[in-house]
Formats: sequence, structure tokens, C-alpha cells
Amino acid sequence: MKIENTLKIATSATLFFMLSACFATIPPLIRMADHPIDGRSDNLETSNMKIVLLSGKHRNIAKPLQSDFRDVVSEVITNSGSEVVDRDIASTLIDELNLSSLDSDNLAAYEGPEVADYVIIANLKRSASSSSYQKAITISGKDGKSFTTPAFCSYKGNVKGTVDVRELPSLKRIDLINVQGSKTSIDTGVINRHCNKRDMKEAAINSALNDTFVKGTSAYVNLTNYVGAKAYIIGAKKHDGKFYLETNLGRALGAEKGALVNIFEIIRGKLVRVAEAEFLGDDNIYSDGGFLDIDEDDFPKIRKGMIVKISGDCSGFGCMGSLLKGMPSIPGL
Repeated sequence: MKIENTLKIATSATLFFMLSACFATIPPLIRMADHPIDGRSDNLETSNMKIVLLSGKHRNIAKPLQSDFRDVVSEVITNSGSEVVDRDIASTLIDELNLSSLDSDNLAAYEGPEVADYVIIANLKRSASSSSYQKAITISGKDGKSFTTPAFCSYKGNVKGTVDVRELPSLKRIDLINVQGSKTSIDTGVINRHCNKRDMKEAAINSALNDTFVKGTSAYVNLTNYVGAKAYIIGAKKHDGKFYLETNLGRALGAEKGALVNIFEIIRGKLVRVAEAEFLGDDNIYSDGGFLDIDEDDFPKIRKGMIVKISGDCSGFGCMGSLLKGMPSIPGL
């Protein structure tokens, strides 16, 4: 019994220290002395990407639905700290480019004024909805009690599309991201077998659109690699034997507690990912910068001047959206 109690105490103590470590508060690192780190200190000004975002065209998709898909992509861009240029500028650019075929691989280079870093064409190519009826089911238990599941209608929306990423001014396609979304809504306010509520079908389609870009999914990660605001590693700190990185990517460009970032270096003109890091708590994030927690094995790889971008990936509870992607929803719950 004594040994058992000792083990219980030891186990409890271990759990306590583990939880304490997880939730330990890091003091404001900005007050601490810098830790030396190699690299460059010149030309490290942040910049947000400027994006011309266009709606695609497809014979089977209505313009309002294309516009809704564009808005979904626009939200990803702004959440990544970058800017969608004014719609009037985008319209002018469309006229100048004479985009007769938005799917063409060989668009002529743009020769007008410099207005953006990328042109992105959000093109919805398929939209469908369906519905089905499930009658009420009563189940009786051995104790004589019964449980009834009420009748309901299930409305399902499915969409597919592409996001065409092109650099300016060459208009060279650098990626074509295929996306799809699926969402099911349950309507328990059923009065007959005819599951044909127009508003429920439209809501299912809209939910499916929002399901195309969910943080943590490959489509979201791929897009943010291009459109994420660009900042830099500007220093390092050491606290209680652990190293932390300082970046000039702050709240103004999308930094928040627990947000993941990718750290890149440029090799032969291309961004090459070096490591991943995570923003510390609110005491270590500012409007124009913040501090990052990085794995001790990755710290020796980092140099001042390496590029930092908000990651489209997620961690912990921030991944709930990707885990729930495509799952049914019940209005009112």
C-alpha cells in the first residue's frame, strides 16, 4: 500500500509539472538582452502581398455563386496579412489583359502599371445539392422504455473549383490549386416527406463553399504559401536556457497567440522552408513584431534575415476546423 501511494504521489507530481510546463507564462522577452545570431540586418522591412483577385467563369455556375467563392478566397488572403486590391483596379486590369480565356496556360504578359504581386483567379466549376428524407425511428429497450428519433431531412451541398495563382507581370501560372467542399445540414422541422426547401439547399451550397478552404488543409496551406505577408527574423533571446526568435511580423500582419509560422531562406531564387515556429502568448506579440517558440534542434539552422510567413497549418484546438471538415451540421445547435 505504501508503495502504491508513493507511485500515486509521484505520478501526480509528474503530471503537475508537465501541465505547469505547458501553461507556463513566458515573461516579455523584449525586456531581455539580445542573444547573438548570425545573418544580415539590412533591408528587413515587412511587406504584405498585393493580390488581384478575379472571379472565374463557367457556363454552369451563376455569377453570384462565383462571387461568393471569390469572397471565400479573399478571406484567406486577408487572414494571411495580405491585401486584395480594389475591385475597380481589378476590373481595369481585366480589361487591359483581355482575359478571353481565364483557364489558358499562355496568357500574354501584363505591360501596364505595377498594381500587385499576383493575379489569382477563383473559378467555381461544379455546384450541386441533394436531399433525402429519414423517417422517425422508435427503439424500445429491455426495460420497456422507448426512445424516438424524430423524422428529418438531410440537405447536402457539394462544390468543386480551382484557384489559379499567377505572378505579375509575366502572368506565368505558378500553381493551380484544386479545391472541393462538402457539407450536410439536418432539418428537423419536417412536416412531410418532401425535402425540397429552397433555402436549405442554398444554405448547404454556401456551407460547402466555406468548406473549400479550412485552416490546416492542404489547399489552405498551399494558398497561404503564396499570399502570406512577408516578414523576417530580426533577432533572438534566451530565457531559462531556451532560445526564442524575434520577428517583425506582428498583429498588423496576422500574428496571434499560438499561430504557426514558416521560416524560409532563398536558394537559387526560390523560397525553401527551413523550419516551423509558433507565436508565444499575448505578452510577447506586438503590433509590429513578436517572439517565436522554436524546436531546439531547429534553432541552429536559423539566421537573421530569413523570411517569416504565417502558416496555413494549425495546431491543437486550432485544428478543429480541419477535423470537422465535411461533417453535418444541425441548425440551432
